[in-house]
Amino acid sequence: MTEPKTKEHPFTGKTGRILVLVFTLLYIAAAGIYFFTTGVQEFTLYLAVLLALVGLVAWTLPRTKLPVWALWLLSILGLLHALGGGVQVNGDVLYNLILIPIIDNGLNGITIWRFDQLVHPYGTAVGALIAYFFIARHATLPRLWMVLLAVFVAMGLGALNEVIEFITKLSIPNTDVGGYNNTAIDLCTNAIGAVIGAAIAALTWGKKPPLDT
Repeated sequence: MTEPKTKEHPFTGKTGRILVLVFTLLYIAAAGIYFFTTGVQEFTLYLAVLLALVGLVAWTLPRTKLPVWALWLLSILGLLHALGGGVQVNGDVLYNLILIPIIDNGLNGITIWRFDQLVHPYGTAVGALIAYFFIARHATLPRLWMVLLAVFVAMGLGALNEVIEFITKLSIPNTDVGGYNNTAIDLCTNAIGAVIGAAIAALTWGKKPPLDT
C-alpha cells in the first residue's frame, strides 16, 4: 500500500522555485523595458549582469541545492537594485533617497542613510546567510570560524559588486555610481550587513542549517 502524497506548499520545493523564477524574470523584463526606453544605459548593463546571474543560479541549482528561502532573498535583492536605479523620487533615482538624515552632506559631502546604504547591507547579509548555510552543511568547524568565513565570503561578494560598478563607470560615460566616498561607504555597510547575516545564521541554526526545501 502506497502512502498518500503530501500536498506541496506553494512556496517550497519545485513549485516554489518556479514561482521565484517567474517573479524574477517578470521584474527584470519590466525594468529592462523601462531602462531601454528611457536610455539609462548603466542599469541596462546591470540588468544584463543580473540576468546572467539568474542563469548561473538556475544552471548550478541541481548541484548547489539552494533552498527556496535563499532564492527568494536573492530575487528580492535583484528587485531592490532594479528599483534603486529605476524609480525616480524628487527628480533623482531611489538609490539616492535619504531614508534617515543621520549625516547630511557632512565631512567630504558624505550623506547617511540613503536607500543605497540599505540595499548594500541587505545584500551582504543574504550572502552571509547563504555562505553560512553551505559551510555549516559541509564543514565541521567551530561556530566562530563559520561566522568569520561567512562574513569574509559576503564581504568578498560585496567587493565584487564594487568592481562591477567601477567597470561600469569606465565603460559608460556620465555614469552616476558615485566616487571614492560612495565606494568606501558601500564597503563599510557591506561589512555591517555581513556581520549581521552571519550572526543571525549562527544564533538561529548553530551547526545545523535548515533542511533543503
